[in-house]
Amino acid sequence: MPEIRAAGRVFRLAYSMNVHPGESAADLERAVREGPAVLRRKLFTEQRAGAGLRLANRAATELAEDPARLKALAQLLEDEKLFAFTANAFPYGDFHGDRVKEQVYRPSWADRSRLAYTMAAAHVLASLGGGAQVTLSTVAGGYRADGDDRQAKEEMSRNLAQAAAALHTLRLETGVSVRLCLEPEPLTTVETTADVIEFFRRFVYPGGERALQGTAKYNMGQASDILHEHLGICYDCCHQAVLWEDPADSLDRIERSGIPIGKVQLTCALEGDPRELAKVAEPRYFHQVAAPGGKRADDLEFLGEDWKGVSVARSHYHVPIFLESFGALRTTRGFLEGALGEIVKRGLCADLEIETYTWDVIPEGERKRVCGGTLVESLEKEYGWVLAQLAVQGPAQV
Repeated sequence: MPEIRAAGRVFRLAYSMNVHPGESAADLERAVREGPAVLRRKLFTEQRAGAGLRLANRAATELAEDPARLKALAQLLEDEKLFAFTANAFPYGDFHGDRVKEQVYRPSWADRSRLAYTMAAAHVLASLGGGAQVTLSTVAGGYRADGDDRQAKEEMSRNLAQAAAALHTLRLETGVSVRLCLEPEPLTTVETTADVIEFFRRFVYPGGERALQGTAKYNMGQASDILHEHLGICYDCCHQAVLWEDPADSLDRIERSGIPIGKVQLTCALEGDPRELAKVAEPRYFHQVAAPGGKRADDLEFLGEDWKGVSVARSHYHVPIFLESFGALRTTRGFLEGALGEIVKRGLCADLEIETYTWDVIPEGERKRVCGGTLVESLEKEYGWVLAQLAVQGPAQV
């Protein structure tokens, strides 16, 4: 399997296919041909390349229930010289609808329909020949406004433990280890680095161990091993930058906590005067906002009179990672550079995923002026930026 080597370490690189609209298995197949297959030929010629699938509930269910169709998808990836080492199972429903916002966090991990969906996606991913270890990203709990009290967190930990146990069984059956990666994000149960550590230490690990031991199938050591093998986090550089965290400190604390980082999403947020940020508000996605002193807004539309005295803020608005500026705004590329450097130096994670899903909502003028004109051209430039950054860390070879 092809590898990207930098600074003596091995990485797998893909872009997240949640940028492509479509919810069905047929939509996924078409997106594979129009996106990763085209980029593989442009960037890696005859070599195989990584693919980061988006498995919506509909697509995951269709593929899990139709072995012939699942086999056909695996063959398509093989024919296109692609290997799916990671997938996004965060958005359950239509991720390109007119209004996504809070719906992207539903159902939460307190709802068993999230568990059923995730296991269908895991079964699909494990069947596609992407490697002996693959990763699946998911919502970090649920939408805070729906409730994230102790009872909800305990229910989440039980469902996550059941997911880990099912993934353990899947590994025994298939030889493929799937790690489920919770993705911290503003407005979810787990936002900050401190939230990550607290949630895993107070709920995921102790609650999960109790749940697994309660089945009478596993002792404490086995339960702990299963949870650590199959649960971790997806570290999204945009999300943590929005909250004004320091990448070195954040990653150091996670490393010392022993919580695995399954994959890193290479992403940038926007930074600047709140009045300029407000100008890129749009109706589809949440664009959470935070100022250095802790002042927060759920979305750009809420940057009203009470923000007049704030000179700078950051917003969860993904833009291509090669950009340093976006109109009158800056990007958080410096955070991304720092985080990627720490990841490489510490060897914290091998799976890297470019995630700029906002292509369709970026103003058309900006897409043409600074983003490459077309989605494929923009993604090609993003890949180039990542490979150059890895070379900075040490000799990079594909």
